[in-house]
Amino acid sequence: MSNPSRTLNIKTNVVKRILKDVHVAHVDIQDAKERLQTRIDNGEDEHEIEHQKFVLKQHLRALPDALNRLQRAAEDLQSIVDNPVYADLPELETAKSVLATVTEVMENERSTDAPKNGHT
Repeated sequence: MSNPSRTLNIKTNVVKRILKDVHVAHVDIQDAKERLQTRIDNGEDEHEIEHQKFVLKQHLRALPDALNRLQRAAEDLQSIVDNPVYADLPELETAKSVLATVTEVMENERSTDAPKNGHT
């Protein structure tokens, strides 16, 4: 990629998109937990309950993948931010802000007790 500004924008937007994926994975997990609990509380058919457990496990497996993709994309963006070729670009502040958000998200993930391997 020859245009440094364009490269920085693309890499920043990739990280933003994966941050959204991580957020959606958390929302999906919470929704699946609520649906499962509702079915259990309502005494629904065991097949429905098992299906909801399966759905929850699928969502739990998606989160580590999204976090791994986020880590790789953030490392890629960090290498660009550290490169002096990009030092004078106005987009650099946005990239640094996005990287700060990634750091917060990753620290938050490390501090939670949630399973990281998709198992409940």
